[in-house]
Amino acid sequence: MSSITWAGGREWSGAWCLMKHARPPDLAQQQFSLEVVVGSREGNGANLQLEINLGPLDPETMRHAGVPTWSVTDAAARPPAIEDLVSSYLWTFQDDDRPTKSDVIKAVMNMSKKVKRADAMATVNVMITEGRISQRKGPHREGEGFKTRDVLYLRGPVDA
Repeated sequence: MSSITWAGGREWSGAWCLMKHARPPDLAQQQFSLEVVVGSREGNGANLQLEINLGPLDPETMRHAGVPTWSVTDAAARPPAIEDLVSSYLWTFQDDDRPTKSDVIKAVMNMSKKVKRADAMATVNVMITEGRISQRKGPHREGEGFKTRDVLYLRGPVDA
């Protein structure tokens, strides 16, 4: 049974590599941007940005035009995008107490002193328009109680 349940696997797994698209791929130009997080049990790790450019694909020859290029940079060295700050802040809330748009904008400005109010507001509005966060009536803590306000959700909650 242990051979099919991977029992004991954690004893042999000392490192990991997690990847996700940093932005949607450009299939026409065959350009890809990946966020890569590597780590180990020993505490070593890194946050990396991997950029891959293969060049346009010729469907007749199935070859890429030009010379493929790639680069790896330290993602921790670049300041976080405003969208990342908004998302990380919204993840901290429970469904029974949600932040308003102004709460999110203030929090993002506190997380990164370089973010201007207008930029934070524009980013939140774009994320709402694109459906990455939703705004709807919900509970918002005010004082010792709750009020119903227009609050933000990272993902649209499922209606009962």
